[in-house]
Amino acid sequence: MESFEINFLGHHLNVQCSSKGAFAISMEKGKADPKKGPSSAKGKEVFTQIDKYLHGALDKLDFDIDWSAVQATPFQKKLWKKMEKIGFGKTKTYGQLAESLGKPGAARAVGSGCNRNPLLLRIPCHRVVAQNDLGGFALGTDMKMRLLELEGLSFEK
Repeated sequence: MESFEINFLGHHLNVQCSSKGAFAISMEKGKADPKKGPSSAKGKEVFTQIDKYLHGALDKLDFDIDWSAVQATPFQKKLWKKMEKIGFGKTKTYGQLAESLGKPGAARAVGSGCNRNPLLLRIPCHRVVAQNDLGGFALGTDMKMRLLELEGLSFEK
């Protein structure tokens, strides 16, 4: 197991990997520790993909996920696997995702699952929006808008 950090717009991404893949990616305010870089081949692959994505040089994050290390309900895992399929520069509404899971009317459960997403960016919860607006985001709507802008999308607050 290893963890490392990546700088992004005055925030730092905390990434945790095993030999099977990433299992946690979170973001906090503040600068990353430059000494906390990846050391394993798997970690370097994750770092490289995220760095390229954040600099506009990659539109698909497909590094491995270590699902065995991810704590989640069956519904959450099913939801997150659906979210993985939302393409770069595309969005889906909470309601559309609920319907695609066979749970029409479960838009709030989808929102809750987005909020608990353990793999920020790799599972693109920032691409899930409300029917009439941007919707929420655990890191705030400004960060959600920045991530969507990286993908060529724009929303008004």
